[in-house]
Amino acid sequence: MNLHNFERSFSSTILNRGRAYFRDGRVQFLEKASGESQEEWFALVEGRGDEYEVEIGLLANGHIAYHTCECPYDWGGPCKHIAAVLFKIREEQGAMTKQRPSVPAPKPKTRSTEELVKAYVELDETEQRLLKIAAVLMEPTSQTKLMELFNEAKFSNRSKNLYPAEIKPALEKLVNEGFFTITYQQYGCSIELADALCNRYFTTDSDFAKTAAPIRRAFPSNIYWHHSFTPTRLLRDMRIGRYTDNTALFRQTFFALIQLGRKGYSQDDLIEYWLGKDFDAEKLESFPAGVRLFLLSQRLTMDTFHLSPLDNGFFQYAQDTIERLPEEGRPLLARLLAQLNILRGDWQQAEKLAGYIDEASQPVFPGIRHLLEGRHAAALDAFDTARQLVQKISGNKKEILSGLGGVFHILAYLNPQEPKLYKKAHSYVKQAVSRPNGYQVLYNYLDAAVFFLENNKPIAEQMLEAKPLFPLCRFFRNICRFWVGESLVDAKEVERYRAQLAADGYTWMAAEMNALLGELGRPTEGYPLPESEPLIHLLPRIEEWENAMKVLLELGGKAPARVESENRIAWLVDFENGWAQARYQVIGKNGRWTKGRVVAFDRLITREVEGLTPQDESFIGAVGYAWGSEIILNGKEKCWKHLVGHPLLFLRKSPATAVQLVEARPTLIAKRTQKGYQMHFTHNVQTAGAKVEKESPTRYLFIEATEQMARIARAFNGKTLSVPLQAEAQLREALSGLARLVPVQSAFEDENLPTVQADSRICVHLLPIGDGFHVELYVKPFRETPPYVKPGEGEPFLIGLLNGQRTAANRNLEMEKKNRKALREQMPVLKNNRPRGGIWQLEDAETCLQLLLELRPLLEAEEIMLE
Repeated sequence: MNLHNFERSFSSTILNRGRAYFRDGRVQFLEKASGESQEEWFALVEGRGDEYEVEIGLLANGHIAYHTCECPYDWGGPCKHIAAVLFKIREEQGAMTKQRPSVPAPKPKTRSTEELVKAYVELDETEQRLLKIAAVLMEPTSQTKLMELFNEAKFSNRSKNLYPAEIKPALEKLVNEGFFTITYQQYGCSIELADALCNRYFTTDSDFAKTAAPIRRAFPSNIYWHHSFTPTRLLRDMRIGRYTDNTALFRQTFFALIQLGRKGYSQDDLIEYWLGKDFDAEKLESFPAGVRLFLLSQRLTMDTFHLSPLDNGFFQYAQDTIERLPEEGRPLLARLLAQLNILRGDWQQAEKLAGYIDEASQPVFPGIRHLLEGRHAAALDAFDTARQLVQKISGNKKEILSGLGGVFHILAYLNPQEPKLYKKAHSYVKQAVSRPNGYQVLYNYLDAAVFFLENNKPIAEQMLEAKPLFPLCRFFRNICRFWVGESLVDAKEVERYRAQLAADGYTWMAAEMNALLGELGRPTEGYPLPESEPLIHLLPRIEEWENAMKVLLELGGKAPARVESENRIAWLVDFENGWAQARYQVIGKNGRWTKGRVVAFDRLITREVEGLTPQDESFIGAVGYAWGSEIILNGKEKCWKHLVGHPLLFLRKSPATAVQLVEARPTLIAKRTQKGYQMHFTHNVQTAGAKVEKESPTRYLFIEATEQMARIARAFNGKTLSVPLQAEAQLREALSGLARLVPVQSAFEDENLPTVQADSRICVHLLPIGDGFHVELYVKPFRETPPYVKPGEGEPFLIGLLNGQRTAANRNLEMEKKNRKALREQMPVLKNNRPRGGIWQLEDAETCLQLLLELRPLLEAEEIMLE
């Protein structure tokens, strides 16, 4: 779409409406900003019941790069508001093209900022006030907007409002004298001149403060995150906060600017912008006390992450003046100073700052000292106390300690090497990384150490591959890498890092790295060791087999304790639809397990829930990800294997009904027939992979077919393969070789198996569903022992485990069919209702009662089995 012929891109209806809006003057505001490669036009259009903001990007050749409108129109194509604005832009550009000055404008003077500041006092009052507006505004704007801001600031031009006839010559003078630049009819002054004027006059000339409110109303800083002027406006609001002593505004816009993620506006960039690269006491003192304290805190925060040399002046200035700074922000500054002193190893100075630290943080630094000096239980108590205070103050039960306090709290969790504390550590890390902060990568390194202690070394190694964002993170990555495996530590890199730490004054950290190098057998001369136990000894050197043994002992030790547990995780399952859901159950007042609360998967994966068994964790780990609480396993059927044999599986459609999931390996059957032999698999095998099949309403089979099984099945097209008697020798040879690849049940081996008479009675299976029953009929040839089979269907010759011994049973398929037919004849409920897919669905209690009455005499006569 092009500005010269944009009409082609609109439907006739929308175009006519847009033209009418343009002619009616509904484009109430139109402003242009020039970028490097395009013009950005911003407009406000009056709609039927609201005003809509329109933004259009226009290239030099007239091509429309983009267009947006906040109206709800979504019928495809641009809306009438965009059309109206395009008509208006074309009109504006036509007017600008027609303007041809009869006399060339004088060339503006070129003067330095210092010269302009001196000349400022020679301007008249109106000219000075226009310059004040531009200095506070910090972005080019039109003559109309300058005039509106002038009048809204209650400036009087000879006791009346300023009008075009008066502002135009004033602007021309400001341009000609070099105070203003003009581009596309947009007036503005340089940032250097704006800073110079505000620095010199803002606090003494009340006119500057009068411009702030009108400017922030007319040019808000929260319009669009992608707006080209958003960073400038946020920076402008920071300046206003600084000069009006509004620390809250300064702080708010400081963080908002960082969160934009724009180049040149990082935390480091902003600190350098306000404080400069080098320490300047006079410049620092020029800030209001609250803003000064905030900037010092941000500077020391970045010094902590970067481990900057502490002889830069800021660190010492903060320590010397902390008692003179406002009480409101003093605890944070004291905490940052204490952290830096600890990293230096200066505990004496850290303790001097204790009086300025807030109540919740008071136990933190003694906790760190306890931990470093080997009093691990006292350290954990101190950190837990501090966290409880933080939670009480914030009202958030999940709140954690910030800064180094949170880091050392996790280290305190690791030292006892108790699995119950590992879950707390994982939960702590999850909470810590859920909010943006510079410690996120560092927390992940500590989480890697926890995974290692849980015998998950591959994940730990993968997590420790992440590059440290700051030098501080490198310190803890080196230690965690040493714990997980010495081979992960780059000794030469640690030597360079140690030397840098020592040079920059971080004595304790350098000593810790020296201790690490000593463990690696590297030279340590010239560098001291820590005065107390090195941090690397917080965890003893743990071999991989030790972690594995602990996990095995934990598995073995949990079995008897589960009976006494007051909580557990049960699983609702729907194998047919590939669905599972965890329920957290507790013992109720009646001594029975409750129905249970639904548990979100993200709480399962981070192990925030009590009652998880190793089998639960294995299944959760295999699933990996799920949305909400519902776990969908379509395409991930292998995950079911981790629930094989789980004692707490319940049917989704009948949550009170327990269900079994057992593993059944596809077995290749070779049986005799009158004409020779037949070969087939016990389960349908077409492709490699896993699936779950229903054997009975409360018993399901997990079946996993290997690629070898699938290839064998494809060899006889997945069906039964008939082999004549004369090929018996070849069949024996083939079965002998196949037995090494798949389970084989061969007629040649089964001739000498013990045999039992198969039970042909019907097994009636009742599954409670709501107020009714689902009824299915099966046969259990081995009586009390599975498998279940459908009456009169399947193989007449079965092999199963009876009392631990492979046993054969010869089914009488005709008798099973006869018994099924006789049962239906004796039971009107089954006779008068048609089953669906072999299942009678009895929905009302009266019918179910009648069924039970009909079953009772058959059960007493042992003519049937009931489950």
